[in-house]
Amino acid sequence: MPDVGYFMAIGGLGVSFAGFAGLITALDRRPDANPAVAQWRIHNLALDSLTITLVGFGVIAFHAITDGDLPLAIRLASGMGVVRWAFAASPKNMTGPAWDGIGRGQWWFSMSFVGLLGGAWGVSLALGSLPFFQLMMFLSLFGPVTVFYNTIRDATLKGATR
Repeated sequence: MPDVGYFMAIGGLGVSFAGFAGLITALDRRPDANPAVAQWRIHNLALDSLTITLVGFGVIAFHAITDGDLPLAIRLASGMGVVRWAFAASPKNMTGPAWDGIGRGQWWFSMSFVGLLGGAWGVSLALGSLPFFQLMMFLSLFGPVTVFYNTIRDATLKGATR
């Protein structure tokens, strides 16, 4: 199996972002902190990080289970990415009090990004290509990184509510 270290590192990064941002969100005791945003962040960080970890570690396990068939292992692991981003696009995840005050343009940008990432995981599922799969693993860190950044920004800016 080529690049085992890459998959382990990406999975570890996903867990690290989730842990640190979740800790900061949970310990945020500012009077203007928005609990709906905090709950949304923790929920999505957990899902994104768990998916990144399962996909990264899963491709290694699938490679062993499929007796070294790398394209099949990549397709099976990519299927987990497709499922995650299908759930991310659900209306329940993209509506509610955490999205109150978000402009329509920002909401559409978020939905477009979710759709593009879900579609790209579908392409990875169809191709079974190692370089494309590695790119998808890297791009999947974008969600946890942005939530991590926004959590740190909100915790350190005075008067910030988002």
